[in-house]
Amino acid sequence: MPDYIYLLHPFRHGLYDNPRPEEQAILAEQESHLKRAQELGIVRLTGLCLDDTFAFVIFQAEDEQAACEFMFHDPAVRANLMAAELHPLQLSPRII
Repeated sequence: MPDYIYLLHPFRHGLYDNPRPEEQAILAEQESHLKRAQELGIVRLTGLCLDDTFAFVIFQAEDEQAACEFMFHDPAVRANLMAAELHPLQLSPRII
């Protein structure tokens, strides 16, 4: 199954460091969503850039359409807290 990465760009500066109460609820929902997907073997890795510019999700999907559906199902994307951008990805055990 192919790998994909989606980058999450917050619309509001400070979202990660100082979320508002309504944003906290959505971020908690996002965390639960991604954890469930990881337990199912869909999500391989998630991370947050320490300068708060973006987060990322590396995951597997059948094809690009399924990858888009998964990305747009992300609670933070659905709630318009973050913009998402999808890219196909080739993981490699070697250093480039």
